Amino acid sequence: MKSSLSSVSNDARTRFQRNCSDAYSSPESTFAGRFFEDQIRSNEGKSGFILLDEPGSAFNMRNGLAGLAERTLDLQYFIWEGDTTGRLLADAVIKAARRGVRVRVLLDDLHIKGRDRVIALLDHHPCIEIRLFNPFSSRVLQYIDFLFDFKRLNRRMHNKVFIMDNVIAVLGGRNIGNEYFGLGTDLNFRDLDLLSVGPIVQDISVGFDTFWNSSSAVPVRAVVRHFPVQEELERFLTERQRSKDLDDFPYALDYSPQEYQAALERSRDCFIWAEAESFVDDPDKENLPHTGVLSRLRRHGERIEKEFLLEVAYFVPGKAGIAYLSELTAKGVRVRILTNSLATNDVVAAHSGYAKYRRELIESGVQLRELPPDPRTLKKNWADSSRQVPISLHTKAMVFDRTSVFIGSMNLDPRSVVQNTETGLLVYSPELARQVAAFMDEAALPGNSYLLAFAAPARGKIVWQVMEEGTPAKQYIKDPETRFWRRCAATLLRILPEEQL
Repeated sequence: MKSSLSSVSNDARTRFQRNCSDAYSSPESTFAGRFFEDQIRSNEGKSGFILLDEPGSAFNMRNGLAGLAERTLDLQYFIWEGDTTGRLLADAVIKAARRGVRVRVLLDDLHIKGRDRVIALLDHHPCIEIRLFNPFSSRVLQYIDFLFDFKRLNRRMHNKVFIMDNVIAVLGGRNIGNEYFGLGTDLNFRDLDLLSVGPIVQDISVGFDTFWNSSSAVPVRAVVRHFPVQEELERFLTERQRSKDLDDFPYALDYSPQEYQAALERSRDCFIWAEAESFVDDPDKENLPHTGVLSRLRRHGERIEKEFLLEVAYFVPGKAGIAYLSELTAKGVRVRILTNSLATNDVVAAHSGYAKYRRELIESGVQLRELPPDPRTLKKNWADSSRQVPISLHTKAMVFDRTSVFIGSMNLDPRSVVQNTETGLLVYSPELARQVAAFMDEAALPGNSYLLAFAAPARGKIVWQVMEEGTPAKQYIKDPETRFWRRCAATLLRILPEEQL
C-alpha cells in the first residue's frame, strides 16, 4: 500500500482525535522500582546520577533500558536516524512492545522525511504510539511548506529524553544515530548524558507528558497517509530481523533479562546521590520566553563566585552574553569556554554567528578554546573503528564553581534561546561537578584544543595556539585545518540574522 503524496491541512491535524496519557503511575511496582527503593528512601529528597561520557556506555544504557522495561517507555528525540544504531534501538523498543510494554515516541518532524511508511507501520503496533512535533503539512515538498508557514515550522523540539517505567531516565545531548555513539563514518560527536533515578525522573516525566499532550504533538495517523494492515507490520518486522549485518558491531547485544538485571546490579554503587532540578521549556515556548531553561540557568549563574566552565557545540553569545561574561571576569571569576572550530562545526552558519564575537570574548578575559578535528587523547575510549574519524563537539554542559553542573540539550545560540524547545538537569553535587570538570579539563590539555589569543603587537589578529608545557608550540593565523571555500562560506554567512543561525 503506497503512501499518499497529498498534504494534510493544519485544520485536519488540530481536529484529529488524540488521547491524553500520562507517565506510569506505579513505578515502585516494577523490578527497577523495587531495585532502587531502599536507596531512594535512604537518600530522601535526592536523586541518583551516573555520567555517560563514552559513546559505548551511552548506547548500551539505552539498549539495556529498553530490554529491562516492564510497563512503559517514553522517548522524545529531535533526531532518530535510520542507521545501524537507530535500527538496533528501534528493534529493542519493538521487542519491549511485543512484551506488552506501552511505548510512546515523540519525534520532531524536521528529520523524518522519507520514513513515513516505517513510522506508520510501527505506530500500527497496538503497544506503540508515535507523535510528531510541529509536523509539516506536505510530506514531500517541505521547502515549499517552509516558505508559506515559516514562523510555525521554524519552531522545533530539540529535547532528548529516554524514560523507562518512570523509574530510570537518560537525558542529555545525544540524539539517536551512529555519530552520537562513536560509529559514524564521516564524523563522531563528543557528548554527555546523565543516567538518572529517584524523584527527578518523575519531574522529567512531567515534562514529557506536557509535550505529549500538547497541541503541537500530532498523532502520526493525522499526518502520514499510510494505513498498514497487521500482515504488513509482521512482514516488515520479519524483514528487519533478516537484514541485520552486525559482524563488526563493537557493542554487546541480545542480553537476556537476567543479564540486564545483573548489569543494573553492578551499577548500584556508581550512582551519585544529590539534589537536582529538571529544566524544560514549554511546548509553546515562543509565547512564554521568560519561563524556560535559559531563564532558570541565568538565575543560577548569578551565584558564581570563582569559576564557570562551559562546553557547548554552538555558541553565539550576542551582546547580552558578552556583557554577562565580562561581568564575571571583572569580579575575578575564571571563565573557560570550549566550542567547535570551523573545521569541526557541522553547521557552518552557526560558526559564522560565533566568529564575530571571538575578539570581544578574548578581550573580556575569557579563556576561549576550540576543538580540533583530531584531538590527541579525547577518543581514547572510543570504539577502534571511530578513532580515525574526525570529531565534532556536541556537548551542552556547564560547571558552576565545581559545585553544581548542568547537562542538557541546549546550545547557547539564538535558535536555542528563542526557537527550539530544550531540556536539561541542574545537579547540586560537587562530586558530579568534578567528574564533568575533569571531562572538560581533558579537552584543555595540549593537543586537545586550540587556545585563541591575540598576536603581537597587543590586540592584533586572532591566532590559534597549540600549547606545549605552557608555551605555544604551533600557531595558526587563520581557522586551522580548513579550506579556502569553507572559510569564504563562513564569512559570507555572517550577514544572516543571528536568530536564524
